[in-house]
Amino acid sequence: MNYKKIYDDFIKDRREKEETLTGYSEKHHIIPRARGGDDSFENIIKLSALDHIRAHLLLAKIYGGSMWYAIMIIVKRASKARRIPTKLQIRWAARVRANTPPMAEETKQKIALASTGRTHSEETRRKLSLANIGKKRSEETKQKIGLANIGKKMSEEHKQKIALAKKGKKISEESKQKMALANRKPIKCNTTNQVFKCVTDSAEHFKISKSAILGSIKNSTTLKRSGLSFSHV
Repeated sequence: MNYKKIYDDFIKDRREKEETLTGYSEKHHIIPRARGGDDSFENIIKLSALDHIRAHLLLAKIYGGSMWYAIMIIVKRASKARRIPTKLQIRWAARVRANTPPMAEETKQKIALASTGRTHSEETRRKLSLANIGKKRSEETKQKIGLANIGKKMSEEHKQKIALAKKGKKISEESKQKMALANRKPIKCNTTNQVFKCVTDSAEHFKISKSAILGSIKNSTTLKRSGLSFSHV
């Protein structure tokens, strides 16, 4: 079954009916943010609670992976034995969402304060990790993360974890030569617009590994943890 076509036809039909939609509604990203979608007007559509769940169910059938986890969160399923919720579960979840008032900002702040300092269990971390698979951060968000992490020092425990993860890995002679040559060239941090004489200087300044910086330069990517990106001058 071509779920992509069904989804496209579904969105097209609901877009035509969007202006006549009354009562409770929810905003839906037509192209999920996890798949590179943005918050532009063209990518957001207003749907009823029931249609919003249907849209996410179709996305789960199209893309799989973390999209199924999103469905489980929306429908608030306690059991993981069956990924696809029943029609009764979908309608019940839609009714609950439509009749639940939005959370006040004051309540959100209280929850945030109550959660400060709490540590997640391994199971919760795994779920969060799965939910974030494929998500892309905007350049603005990456820069904010990078700036917020500048000057932060890694704990000894974190350093040990990184060291253990790298233990036993062998670097080829070719890679060693490339790293040596790259280390002699001046580089620029694109996030902060700072220029450094070499990779070593930048690594010491930002408290990150040289291999991470070299990887950012080679692949033209932004480092996930720090939000920084680098390039040769």
